[in-house]
Amino acid sequence: MKYFFFFFILWSFFCKPAPLKKDGIEPAPKDPAGIFIYELYKTHNHRIQIGLDGIIQGNSREELDRYFEKELGDLLWDDVRFSGEEGSIKFDILYQAQEFEIHDFHVKKSFQKKDVYIVPVEFYNFEKKMNINYHLIRVKDKWKIVDIEYSKENSLKKILVEEKYRIFHKP
Repeated sequence: MKYFFFFFILWSFFCKPAPLKKDGIEPAPKDPAGIFIYELYKTHNHRIQIGLDGIIQGNSREELDRYFEKELGDLLWDDVRFSGEEGSIKFDILYQAQEFEIHDFHVKKSFQKKDVYIVPVEFYNFEKKMNINYHLIRVKDKWKIVDIEYSKENSLKKILVEEKYRIFHKP
């Protein structure tokens, strides 16, 4: 019995359990930009699970300012104010979908391109593989999203700018 106890202590000292994935998502290790995006999804998903709106519904300017740089935050805020309660975007901007059943979610390691850090996010929505790139900058030692790229041709900022133009330049 004493050998078992000694072996158990020795084993527990050298063997560490694998880190658990919370909410099915795991950030890239020691990647501050990736952790920021991980926390964004974690907060967003938690709010939805308890029956609240997602954090990006434009209900709180403070929440928008926490995650988005001023220009993109203004576009999101104006979209809700001028397009009605839900805004012109009819999908969840973090998943680029109206309906979603997410699995195999991964926040990838960020990389820098000029002044912008890009954080790739991959997941499956139902059975469709999705790739979304978050473009981040540092503002006063805080990460801020400057755009969400859904494809090479499509991004959140592009959608919002086109919608704002459509609203204010009706023929």
